[in-house]
Amino acid sequence: MFIRKLLSTSLLAASMLVANAASAELIVDSERSSLSIITYKVLAGASASISERHTFSGLTGSVDANGAATVSVPLETIETNIPIRNERMAKFLFEVDKYPNATITANVPTSVMSSGTSMMDLEISLSLHGKEQTLTVPVLISNADGDVTVSATQPIMLDAAGYDLVAGIGKLAELAKLLHIPTTVPVSFSLVFVDSAS
Repeated sequence: MFIRKLLSTSLLAASMLVANAASAELIVDSERSSLSIITYKVLAGASASISERHTFSGLTGSVDANGAATVSVPLETIETNIPIRNERMAKFLFEVDKYPNATITANVPTSVMSSGTSMMDLEISLSLHGKEQTLTVPVLISNADGDVTVSATQPIMLDAAGYDLVAGIGKLAELAKLLHIPTTVPVSFSLVFVDSAS
């Protein structure tokens, strides 16, 4: 009898924990979340091509009890490890005076956020530079101690033309005296969501 009561109590407690995790609003932990892009450049004379990784910081966002997720990326935070290039990308590529943020929205099934680890193709909407497109992204979603991590399992190949960024890329190539900068950009992310009440 005691063991049966103990098991019943334990199962009830576990069920409550899962229910609470599913119903609580989760917010982005900006310190533990990351979003990066890879750019390629072809040097004048086509003597060599170079790839470089650039990152963004200060990500914000949330997932509500129904799985509606929104993440905002402040584009002026781009870090290329070259200050003048940071400024040029913010001004000429992203035009942050007019379009300061990129916004990602998605509906994440609450069942995959409750516990354990799941892989799925997640449909997201990306709003960038005044344009919005729907993309399908393979992601890994894991829940560890109530923290939910959503990570792309492979880079998203983003077509700059779909967001009217080609002219800005051309301007960057001109300023840097490059032969060419390809307009397909791999994007990777890992987003950590934590309980807003913690």
